[in-house]
Amino acid sequence: MNRHLLIAAAAAFSLFGTASVFAQEATQEADAAASTLTRQEVKSQLEEARRAGERGYGEASPAPAPSSTLSASEVNAQTEEARRHGALMFNEAGARAWRAV
Repeated sequence: MNRHLLIAAAAAFSLFGTASVFAQEATQEADAAASTLTRQEVKSQLEEARRAGERGYGEASPAPAPSSTLSASEVNAQTEEARRHGALMFNEAGARAWRAV
């Protein structure tokens, strides 16, 4: 009898005890930031920034272009030299990694 009562009490608590978590009010009381720009001005600034490449599209933003001071032939020569000296290794993923010599 006590076991059934304990199981029933635990089940009731798990069902109704967690309902208070969802009893919060859905509105947010955050202070709105005051803006001096109109909606149209903000939209035009955003469109201008997108055209200039200064603003991406959320997580789908393009990655910045890498800049290198070496030419492809210089990089290839350095890689070949590292391979000859045994400084070129592979990491756990199978990608090449440099070892300080």
